[in-house]
Amino acid sequence: MWRLPGARAALRGVRTAVERHSRAEAATETVAGAMERAVVRCVPSEPKLSLSFALADGSHKNMQRDQSEPLGRALSRIATNALKGHAKAAASKKSRKNRPNASGGVSCAGPGPEPAAACEPVVKLYYREEAVAEDVLNVDAWQDGAVLQIGDVKYKVERNPPAFTELQLPRYIMAGFPVFPKLGVEFGDPAGSLFRWYKETKPGAAEPEGGGPSSLSPSSPSPGWTETGVDERVYTPSNADIGLRLKLQCTPGNGQRFGPSRELESVCPVEAGPGTCTFDHRHLYTKKVTDDCVAGAQYALSSPAGS
Repeated sequence: MWRLPGARAALRGVRTAVERHSRAEAATETVAGAMERAVVRCVPSEPKLSLSFALADGSHKNMQRDQSEPLGRALSRIATNALKGHAKAAASKKSRKNRPNASGGVSCAGPGPEPAAACEPVVKLYYREEAVAEDVLNVDAWQDGAVLQIGDVKYKVERNPPAFTELQLPRYIMAGFPVFPKLGVEFGDPAGSLFRWYKETKPGAAEPEGGGPSSLSPSSPSPGWTETGVDERVYTPSNADIGLRLKLQCTPGNGQRFGPSRELESVCPVEAGPGTCTFDHRHLYTKKVTDDCVAGAQYALSSPAGS
């Protein structure tokens, strides 16, 4: 595809402005208290809406509710889920206390009274600092900018933020060949999204200052990651990347707002490329677009098919 002169520089300028806007929003949220995020997906063509958020115990909840359902039922279900999460966390804590210690004995909490059973947390939805009535339908209650409160934790509701519906890296990656991730964006577009590439730290290599970003996989040992300096959708690995895996960090956007970021690691490490391909020699003779071919146009007009 041919590009006009200066188009690439203009795209870089837009991307830089988008990143600055993202950093400014992040700084504003930090100053304001950095509320948790509750993502709501609600489209008219579907009977249900989805609600995603993380509870205080670290568990992530994905709920599907009817759009025509009263808000009170959804809030009651959220309170039940929060209570179950609290009970699991308490049971896990008690199990750790009763685990055998290094001396072979059992560590107990002591003869004190058992803690009282936990109650369902207060769950409310606020919009413009006013509580939303429980008889309001879900489709009207969950508005962008609303605040969901679960106990002492507050969540900023984001309705239909940009999100990736598909995100995949090629299975086989070779040095010298561009890596073009396959992605689908809902409520956004790839041009307004942010991308950042990382490569796996070589075994035995020194950790960079400040430490690189952690891996997605919680299994140990976790590999280290180093920034490649490429913040575009396409990354072309070099021979220095052979034997290393790649990781893509991307944030969906539409030029005005951003959705939850995602990270994706390549399945296999970068392999050596085949070297010079036969078509590379042919491309040396086709670097420029040819002028209008008058003879070819006259031939086409004079042919029986063109008459």
